[in-house]
Amino acid sequence: MRGPLVGKKPLEVDLIVVRENTEGEYAQVGGVLYTGTPHEVAVQSSMFTRHGTERIIRFAFELARQRQKKKLVTSVTKSNAQGFSM
Repeated sequence: MRGPLVGKKPLEVDLIVVRENTEGEYAQVGGVLYTGTPHEVAVQSSMFTRHGTERIIRFAFELARQRQKKKLVTSVTKSNAQGFSM
């Protein structure tokens, strides 16, 4: 499948990334047990507070409202930031 940016020139791409980097995968809640043994296990939890999620969601939607272009907000995750299990 061809991606939506195939053939686009740099000035044709209009994208703003709003990133929250203290919660979710960035909270680093977890750890590793039995390191170096056949029973080694990693545990990773993503932590989201109501305050943190409301703050980033409100900011992203307010930013979208102010723009003259398409007013679109898309939510994605960044699971490769998981420090213990990825």
